[in-house]
Amino acid sequence: MIENIKLTSGTHSIEIDREKTQNYVLGTVNLGERDTSYSLVNTLDLVGVERDIWYKRLSLVEIVGWVVADDQDAEAMMRRKMRLNHFIVPKRQLTAILDGKEEIDFIVTESIRYGKTHAENNDAFCKFQITGLYRRQTADGS
Repeated sequence: MIENIKLTSGTHSIEIDREKTQNYVLGTVNLGERDTSYSLVNTLDLVGVERDIWYKRLSLVEIVGWVVADDQDAEAMMRRKMRLNHFIVPKRQLTAILDGKEEIDFIVTESIRYGKTHAENNDAFCKFQITGLYRRQTADGS
């Protein structure tokens, strides 16, 4: 079971842990099944220019956790959600360091999802889900 995950993009990072962190608490990390097929269309900054990228041997990565409110600061929950929203952007490549050992690069495939029920999203805490794809390395390194 993964106890700690650190997401990095350039010079920015977010750490999510089961016990150490106070802002974000880690729930589950699912590294998915092998051989997922996925097509990603990447629109460049130039209007009308697109390229189709087909990824093979991809696996789904799904990170579920909780945003925790601060009882001393009423605006803390909103700021922590905004930080996640600005950090987790579709088509952005992130690096996940799992328990300080294993490192995987993945592409975020959709915007962050928050819990919809009152039990999962209230004044004290809010459930979130990060979804992406990463390429598993085979035994021959390809």
